[in-house]
Amino acid sequence: MNPDELLELIKTRRSYRTFEDKQINDQQLDMILEAGLYAPNAGGRQSILFLVTQDKQINEQLGKISRQVAHVVKGRYVSKEQPSIIDNPDIKSALYGAPTVITLLGPKDFIFSEADCCVACQNMMLMAHALGLGSCMISRAALTMNSDFGKALLEKKEIDTKKYRAFYHIIVGYQKGKTAIKERKSRIYKY
Repeated sequence: MNPDELLELIKTRRSYRTFEDKQINDQQLDMILEAGLYAPNAGGRQSILFLVTQDKQINEQLGKISRQVAHVVKGRYVSKEQPSIIDNPDIKSALYGAPTVITLLGPKDFIFSEADCCVACQNMMLMAHALGLGSCMISRAALTMNSDFGKALLEKKEIDTKKYRAFYHIIVGYQKGKTAIKERKSRIYKY
């Protein structure tokens, strides 16, 4: 890939919150996770954990919990083409029916865990876009996974909730509809 192609990939990636009822395949998932694993991380610690859920019932329950814990600011607007729970109070799942949910967790005692998760999210969303998939980063993972249901999921996979905290969910699937690509205004200041 040349630099122009990479820049075009970055410029055309958008957040999607509506998905087809079709699961992504294992090869796509592996590539997305590998992109996350190779994200820059503070001190080379490689301490981020990825919890993948592709079970429809689990994702629906997590989405309902995420909706309940959301602090929705009325009067704000996110997207006409891909409405969020802020735009439409009738949306029952804050994970939007995505077939794949990846929860990123980091050590509670490491100051850069959230930043490491954030960079991994970007890598994974760019890879999803390169694979023709839609994705969106959801920031309520800590509150969602701190529920009894979330804690039980983590404990079942032997993730120590005293040592690790969830930071973000990435939702992934075959997107429905399109999101407008708007020209960005320059916010760059140079000396």
